Parts: sequence; structure tokens; C-alpha cells
Amino acid sequence: MLLCVGDFFGRNNSDFEMYRNSSSCVPIQTFVLGPNKVEHIAFYQNGPELCPNVTCLGKKGVFTASSGLRLVYLSGRDATSTSGTSDETEFNTRDIEDLQATLAMNQNFTGVDILLTSCWPRGVTTYAGRPEVMVGDPSDRGSLLVSKLATAVRPRYHFCATEDVHYERLPYRNHRVLAEETRHATRFVALAKIRNPTRKKWLYAVNMVPMDQMEHSELVKQPPDITECPYSLDESSGLVSSAADSLQQYFFDMSERGDDRQRCQGPKRVQLDGDKRQPHYKRQRTNLPPLASCWFCLSGSQVEKHLVVSVGNHNYLALPKGGLVSDHLLILSIGHCQATVGLDKDALHEMESFKMALCKFYKSCQKTVVFFERNYKSQHLQIQAIPVPIEKRGSIKQTFFEVADSQNILLDQIPSNSNLSQIVKRGTPYFYVELADGEKLLHRIRGQFPIQFGRDVLASTKLLNIPDKVDWRTCVLGKEQETLLAAEFRKAFKPFDFTL
Repeated sequence: MLLCVGDFFGRNNSDFEMYRNSSSCVPIQTFVLGPNKVEHIAFYQNGPELCPNVTCLGKKGVFTASSGLRLVYLSGRDATSTSGTSDETEFNTRDIEDLQATLAMNQNFTGVDILLTSCWPRGVTTYAGRPEVMVGDPSDRGSLLVSKLATAVRPRYHFCATEDVHYERLPYRNHRVLAEETRHATRFVALAKIRNPTRKKWLYAVNMVPMDQMEHSELVKQPPDITECPYSLDESSGLVSSAADSLQQYFFDMSERGDDRQRCQGPKRVQLDGDKRQPHYKRQRTNLPPLASCWFCLSGSQVEKHLVVSVGNHNYLALPKGGLVSDHLLILSIGHCQATVGLDKDALHEMESFKMALCKFYKSCQKTVVFFERNYKSQHLQIQAIPVPIEKRGSIKQTFFEVADSQNILLDQIPSNSNLSQIVKRGTPYFYVELADGEKLLHRIRGQFPIQFGRDVLASTKLLNIPDKVDWRTCVLGKEQETLLAAEFRKAFKPFDFTL
């Protein structure tokens, strides 16, 4: 994995076109930060994937790599030293609070493996030598907000650039000696520009074991040349409470998903009729027409309406034929649409609301949920929602990678803030996974693909341990049993159903 800090684009970017048009290939998975300059914004307009194997993480966020390494990142310049506002190339106090809020969701938070910032932190040279070639006083350089962020997230490594200086600071403590429990140390590394004329170091290689996979005694071992923290350890105290108050969603630009949920809520869409407990379908406000021969278009003649459990404006929930477990659900579009990338904005917003409601429902049952979609040899959009015991949640992503490797399937992790429609074009076959914690996996299908891959993973011994149920046809129940299951689920899901 290659991580790039500073300005990814420069004055002459003609060489990048050969990678964008795939005449040349980037040989390693590369992640870059968002733009620091207004003139670079145009290069980021086509979505997170700048070219094959080069992904823009965005302006700010938290990202867990496939290796388990956890990263926090922040691009741009400090807006408090310029206009005071915050655009694509600037950050302000709210951006720091949003990142803090994301991490505050984990009550056992102890730090992250890597912090990536474009700006230097203010005061990083305190208690340590100053960079030999830096012009001016280094204590006046950098951002106080980045210093506060570094204090709050306690990275094992903090990488940054933009000052065109190579500087490796002595490691520093993240605790007060004798007053707090010993914590791991932080190593700060600043890198110079690539191909700089004085040959200052611009590349840094490190072999890291994720901190949550390390023995605690090894993690907190103090190096002999360690110094005190260059920032005031009180600087983050005000952020914790204010960030917790503004907490709105899991990752990245945190103000969006909560607003989306409110927009998706509307008047009641479903009524239950006596003991039959069957939905009455009113005219839906979807722009997608039905396809008469489709099994899943809600107004079509082929759909089995006794399986439906909730109906929104654009999408609906239903039990599948041959579910892997009794509370296996499908999220489907009401009108005919082949894949998520074909949905409009309103339908996508409502789709997210259904996902959030299911996450809450399964959590109340001591389960987590895996969403996956196979846009390959499928006629209608189907997002599978399959619950897994909550104690297995730490094994889900790794199991997907292991089964994918065993079947020669290249499964990539994509940023949690990415929009699927920005990464794959409409009409492109793909297999997509989304976990309850926001992590996302994607495989671009370019040839044959095993139809039952998703069920294969979930049914494996490491997760649900029901390998005999991989084929849905062996799990089909009679209509009477299906009707009873749908009624039971409808009743259990009612407190979480935003359509009622």
C-alpha cells in the first residue's frame, strides 16, 4: 500500500494521462489526499478513483486498510489562517470535531496507526531539534488545528508534507508520566517534494503491525530517545465534548447521512389489514417503470407479495426465496432497475435509510449485518441483507478476502465515503459488499463470476457455519411458512420501520 501526502498533482500533469487512460498501470494500491490548491480541484471531479489503483480518500476521514491498519487523514490548508471558511482545499474547527466524533464512537479508542495531513502541526519541533534547512522559525509554521488533531487521535506515525522539508522528529509520548497510564509513542515524519534538486528524502518505508493486533506491552514500549509531547495535552480536552455533541454519522463528511435519513422520512406507506397482515400498496412516487416479466417489480404480476415486509417511496423490503437464515432480507427497487448505480438521488437516500434501519434492528437482536449486491446475471436490483452473530463481526471482512483469494477473485477495499456510481459505470458488472461499520469491498467482474459467492462467504464455517445452505434452492420453504415468517419479521421490525 502506498500513501501520498502533500500535493499529488503539480504544474505539468500530462504524464498522468497515460495512467488515466490505462495505457500504463500503477503497480501498487495507492491512496492520496484531497486537493490543497484551488487549481487542482478539477483533477478530482470524476470521483474517488483517479485512475486504476489510485484512489482519493477525500478531504477528511477514517479508513481501515485491508491489513487492519487504521488511518485518520485531513487534507488542505487551515482556513483559520485564511478566509475562516472551509472549502475543498481548506479545513476548520468543525472538520476536526467531525473526525473526533467519529473516533468517539469507539469507547475503547486508544489511538490510530497512521495520521496523514497536508499541513504541518504547529509546535512539532518543541523538545526536539529543528529541521536544518527550514527557513524561519519552525515554531511559527503549521496549523494549531492539526496539533490538536494529532493530540486527540494519538497516531503511531504522523506523515505530512507541503513545507518541502524532510524532518524526522524524535518519538514523543502521548501521556503524562506518573499521572496517566503509559501509551504508545508517536513518530512524526515530514517529507520533501519528489525529485527535489537537493535530493531531500521524499519516500519513507515502514513495516507496521496494526496496533489492535499487537501485545499491549509491545505497543507501549518506550523508545530510549523519547521526548515529552510537543503539544499541550490539554489542547484536545475541549474537542472531546463538543465533538460528541455534534456526532451524526460513522465516517467522512459527517453531516450528510443524518440529513438524508430525515429527507427520506415521509407519510405512512403501509397499513396492515386485520389478521392477514398484508400490505396495501398505494401509488408509489418512483420514476422507475415496472417490467411485467420481472419477479421483483412490485406492481408486476410475477412478484410474490406475501414476502413483502415494508414499502417506501422508491424501495421495499422483502424476504427472499430460499433465505440463508430466517431473518435474511432483500432491499429492492419498486420499479424496474438493474443495479444501485442506476438509482436516482432520492431512491439512494431511501436505500440508505433502509440500511440504517436494518442495522439498528439486527443490533437489537445481538447481530450485525452484511449487505451485498451482485450486478451480474441479475435482472433486478437486489441488495442482500444477511445477519451474522455480533461476536463474529471481526471475522467478516477477512473471511471475504480469504474466500475471494481461494476463488481467484480480486476484492478491493474502497473508501467508506465513496459513492458506488462514481467508481463503476452504469452497466458494468460488479460485486459489492458493505458492512455495518461502513467498510466497503468491491470486485469488478470482467469474466466469469460464481453466482453464489456472497452466500458462500456468509455460509462458511467461520461465519454462519451452514455450508449446506449455499444453494438457495435447497432452502426454499412452502408459501404458508413464508407467509408466517414475513408476518413475524414485520412485527419485530415495526419499531425500526421509518415508512410507518
